[in-house]
Amino acid sequence: MTDAVLERIERHIRLQSYFAFAAIPVLIGAVLLGVWAFIRTPSEPTGYGWSDAGAQVDLGNFLEAQEIAEELLERNPDYYYAHWYVGWLELSQGRPAQSVPHFQRAFDLYPTEENAEALEAARKAAEQR
Repeated sequence: MTDAVLERIERHIRLQSYFAFAAIPVLIGAVLLGVWAFIRTPSEPTGYGWSDAGAQVDLGNFLEAQEIAEELLERNPDYYYAHWYVGWLELSQGRPAQSVPHFQRAFDLYPTEENAEALEAARKAAEQR
């Protein structure tokens, strides 16, 4: 064989071994990513999320939105937004007296001016009924 042919064969072997070694970290990364995804995937459905409640409000299904929001509130009772949202749904459905405790809890958990205003508006609406 000529030197040129031998050089091409050696270069081909070097390239193959280079790609084989380069593929090993990619393969390991893919396996680790697969294991991580398997571990992170919940075995049971997690149920509804806030976007589901918002979608129901957009469709005008306030009762369905209320059920979803209350389920989310049960899962995380110290989340101020859950209380605020349930309070807003109660107020939107003409039940201001039922909205006050939720707005109060939202304010207690996250005392902002906006939450104070929502609480005050709910109290005034409840007084007028």
